[in-house]
Amino acid sequence: MSSLNTYISGFFAVLLLSSFVKILLTLNILRLGIGLKGGGMGLAMVGCSIALSLLVMSPYLEKAGGIHEILKQENAEKIQEAFRPFLEKNSNEDVKKEFLVLHEKLREKAQSQGASEEGALPINVLIPAFLISELKDAFQIG
Repeated sequence: MSSLNTYISGFFAVLLLSSFVKILLTLNILRLGIGLKGGGMGLAMVGCSIALSLLVMSPYLEKAGGIHEILKQENAEKIQEAFRPFLEKNSNEDVKKEFLVLHEKLREKAQSQGASEEGALPINVLIPAFLISELKDAFQIG
Protein backbone atom coordinates (compact mmCIF):
# COMPACT_ATOMS: atom_id res chain seq x y z
CA MET A 1 0.00 0.00 0.00
CA SER A 2 2.86 2.43 0.70
CA SER A 3 4.06 1.94 -2.88
CA LEU A 4 0.66 3.10 -4.15
CA ASN A 5 0.78 6.12 -1.82
CA THR A 6 4.23 6.99 -3.16
CA TYR A 7 3.00 6.91 -6.75
CA ILE A 8 -0.08 8.95 -5.94
CA SER A 9 1.90 11.61 -4.06
CA GLY A 10 4.46 11.69 -6.88
CA PHE A 11 1.70 12.14 -9.45
CA PHE A 12 0.20 15.04 -7.49
CA ALA A 13 3.66 16.59 -7.13
CA VAL A 14 4.08 16.46 -10.90
CA LEU A 15 0.70 18.13 -11.37
CA LEU A 16 1.36 20.85 -8.80
CA LEU A 17 4.93 21.57 -9.88
CA SER A 18 4.16 21.82 -13.58
CA SER A 19 2.19 23.96 -16.00
CA PHE A 20 -0.82 21.63 -15.58
CA VAL A 21 -2.99 24.11 -13.65
CA LYS A 22 -2.47 26.92 -16.17
CA ILE A 23 -3.07 24.66 -19.18
CA LEU A 24 -6.20 23.05 -17.69
CA LEU A 25 -7.76 26.35 -16.68
CA THR A 26 -6.94 27.98 -20.02
CA LEU A 27 -8.44 25.06 -21.96
CA ASN A 28 -11.57 25.13 -19.79
CA ILE A 29 -12.02 28.88 -20.29
CA LEU A 30 -11.57 28.32 -24.04
CA ARG A 31 -14.08 25.45 -23.97
CA LEU A 32 -16.68 27.58 -22.20
CA GLY A 33 -15.90 30.53 -24.47
CA ILE A 34 -16.75 28.57 -27.60
CA GLY A 35 -19.87 27.10 -26.02
CA LEU A 36 -18.83 23.47 -25.45
CA LYS A 37 -20.50 22.26 -22.29
CA GLY A 38 -20.77 18.77 -20.86
CA GLY A 39 -20.36 15.63 -22.90
CA GLY A 40 -17.28 14.38 -21.08
CA MET A 41 -15.22 17.38 -22.12
CA GLY A 42 -13.83 17.76 -18.60
CA LEU A 43 -12.03 14.44 -18.73
CA ALA A 44 -10.73 15.22 -22.22
CA MET A 45 -9.41 18.57 -20.95
CA VAL A 46 -7.60 16.89 -18.05
CA GLY A 47 -6.03 14.36 -20.42
CA CYS A 48 -4.90 17.07 -22.84
CA SER A 49 -3.58 19.16 -19.95
CA ILE A 50 -1.52 16.27 -18.56
CA ALA A 51 -0.09 15.51 -22.01
CA LEU A 52 0.75 19.16 -22.70
CA SER A 53 2.25 19.56 -19.21
CA LEU A 54 4.51 16.57 -19.75
CA LEU A 55 5.62 18.08 -23.05
CA VAL A 56 6.29 21.53 -21.57
CA MET A 57 8.00 20.11 -18.50
CA SER A 58 10.10 17.47 -20.30
CA PRO A 59 13.45 19.30 -19.82
CA TYR A 60 12.79 19.56 -16.08
CA LEU A 61 11.53 15.98 -15.86
CA GLU A 62 14.69 14.73 -17.58
CA LYS A 63 16.84 16.77 -15.18
CA ALA A 64 15.01 15.11 -12.27
CA GLY A 65 15.77 11.66 -13.73
CA GLY A 66 12.50 11.06 -15.59
CA ILE A 67 8.96 10.49 -14.45
CA HIS A 68 9.77 7.11 -12.88
CA GLU A 69 12.31 8.76 -10.57
CA ILE A 70 9.89 11.50 -9.56
CA LEU A 71 7.39 8.90 -8.42
CA LYS A 72 9.91 7.60 -5.87
CA GLN A 73 9.45 9.46 -2.61
CA GLU A 74 13.12 9.27 -1.59
CA ASN A 75 14.04 11.57 -4.49
CA ALA A 76 12.34 14.67 -3.06
CA GLU A 77 15.56 16.71 -2.81
CA LYS A 78 16.54 15.95 -6.40
CA ILE A 79 13.05 16.90 -7.56
CA GLN A 80 13.19 20.23 -5.73
CA GLU A 81 16.53 21.05 -7.36
CA ALA A 82 15.25 20.13 -10.83
CA PHE A 83 11.97 22.04 -10.62
CA ARG A 84 13.18 25.11 -8.68
CA PRO A 85 14.34 27.05 -11.80
CA PHE A 86 10.97 26.52 -13.51
CA LEU A 87 9.03 27.52 -10.40
CA GLU A 88 11.22 30.60 -9.82
CA LYS A 89 10.93 31.72 -13.45
CA ASN A 90 7.15 31.28 -13.63
CA SER A 91 6.18 32.74 -10.26
CA ASN A 92 5.13 36.37 -9.95
CA GLU A 93 7.56 38.35 -7.77
CA ASP A 94 4.78 40.08 -5.81
CA VAL A 95 3.05 36.77 -5.10
CA LYS A 96 6.35 35.21 -3.95
CA LYS A 97 6.91 38.15 -1.60
CA GLU A 98 3.40 37.82 -0.16
CA PHE A 99 3.84 34.11 0.49
CA LEU A 100 7.29 34.72 1.98
CA VAL A 101 5.80 37.28 4.39
CA LEU A 102 3.07 34.80 5.32
CA HIS A 103 5.67 32.05 5.76
CA GLU A 104 7.80 34.26 8.02
CA LYS A 105 4.78 35.23 10.15
CA LEU A 106 3.83 31.58 10.58
CA ARG A 107 7.44 30.67 11.33
CA GLU A 108 7.74 33.36 13.97
CA LYS A 109 4.49 32.24 15.51
CA ALA A 110 5.68 28.66 15.69
CA GLN A 111 9.21 29.75 16.74
CA SER A 112 10.77 27.40 14.23
CA GLN A 113 13.98 27.59 12.21
CA GLY A 114 14.54 30.25 9.56
CA ALA A 115 14.27 29.96 5.81
CA SER A 116 16.76 28.16 3.63
CA GLU A 117 20.34 29.03 4.54
CA GLU A 118 21.47 29.75 0.98
CA GLY A 119 18.92 32.58 0.69
CA ALA A 120 16.62 30.78 -1.76
CA LEU A 121 12.91 30.81 -1.15
CA PRO A 122 11.70 27.78 0.82
CA ILE A 123 9.88 25.26 -1.36
CA ASN A 124 6.73 25.62 0.76
CA VAL A 125 6.67 29.31 -0.24
CA LEU A 126 7.62 28.77 -3.87
CA ILE A 127 4.96 26.15 -4.72
CA PRO A 128 1.88 28.20 -3.68
CA ALA A 129 3.39 31.34 -5.27
CA PHE A 130 3.85 29.39 -8.50
CA LEU A 131 0.27 28.04 -8.42
CA ILE A 132 -1.26 31.47 -7.79
CA SER A 133 0.88 32.93 -10.59
CA GLU A 134 -0.25 30.15 -12.95
CA LEU A 135 -3.91 30.79 -12.10
CA LYS A 136 -3.47 34.52 -12.70
CA ASP A 137 -1.78 33.87 -16.07
CA ALA A 138 -4.47 31.37 -17.09
CA PHE A 139 -7.25 33.86 -16.41
CA GLN A 140 -5.38 36.52 -18.38
CA ILE A 141 -4.93 34.12 -21.31
CA GLY A 142 -8.57 32.99 -21.15
